[in-house]
Amino acid sequence: MNRTAQQRRAFIIIELAASLGLLALLAFLLGSMMVSYQRADAYYMTQRRLQLAIEGQMESFRAGQALPDTGSTVTAPGKVTLTIHHRPGAGEWRGLVLVEIFASLDAGRGRPVTARVLAYLPPERLP
Repeated sequence: MNRTAQQRRAFIIIELAASLGLLALLAFLLGSMMVSYQRADAYYMTQRRLQLAIEGQMESFRAGQALPDTGSTVTAPGKVTLTIHHRPGAGEWRGLVLVEIFASLDAGRGRPVTARVLAYLPPERLP
């Protein structure tokens, strides 16, 4: 084998190794982006679940269900924990009841996801 053939073969091997290295780097970056996207999507879906649980509970109150004692905890479908607080409205909201619903759900890895909604309801909803 002459010298130029050996140099060409060495150049092709180096070129192949560099190409494989770049492909591995791109695959790693793509994989980490996909994991980040999945985590963000799971968080968004959990937030949406909490919002729907809160809205469902608030609609129950608007439909005539009596408010429980302030500080009461209710478990909604899907292991969502709802804590309900209420107090009389103040200022221009006098005559109404301020209802606060705080929802939480364990999102795994010991991290709770929370949401909170406030609404004014007529006073006949009080227990």
